[in-house]
Amino acid sequence: MKTILISIKDKFLNFSDLIFNKINQGAHFLFKNLITNFSNFLIGIIFILIFVFYQAIVEILNFEMFGKQYTFGDSLSNLISLGFEATWNLAIAGIRSFSPNGLLGLALEIITETIALFMFLLGYVIFFLIYLLKISWRLITEFGFYNIVVILSWSYLIGLYRYIFYRVSSFLQSKKSKQLSENEEISIKNLESE
Repeated sequence: MKTILISIKDKFLNFSDLIFNKINQGAHFLFKNLITNFSNFLIGIIFILIFVFYQAIVEILNFEMFGKQYTFGDSLSNLISLGFEATWNLAIAGIRSFSPNGLLGLALEIITETIALFMFLLGYVIFFLIYLLKISWRLITEFGFYNIVVILSWSYLIGLYRYIFYRVSSFLQSKKSKQLSENEEISIKNLESE
């Protein structure tokens, strides 16, 4: 039982160190690429504002009146997603519409068909990622976003304290070893002088 508890403690401490390192790396990456680079910062703010306003409009258009539920926001969201899908399919059809006049245009047709295939696959990958994001958001909200933040914050705090402890202990060890080496040098000089 004791070995199991020690193993769990070690895994939790390793998890805390990992959370501490990854959050610091993510914060450094965001600061370097978004905050200090004004154009990226402005683009990010614009995308966030568009997303927030879009979600707000969808939520406002879903309402209940006189006991009846109206879902104009969901209808708008479906209409926009169908519009993007139709535009994407139209772009793929436009790329695939090239037909060569002979063997000379075959290379260009192969290139356009390859681009169309990549666009087709990219459409399914984006659809899967959006679906995965929705499922993840639903799981996070059902599990409780606050609980996840609490777990991550405690893990970060433990990782921070471990980092500080290791830095301070290594500093003290270096001072101690430096002091020991100085004492040894003094004792060697004393022996040589005798």
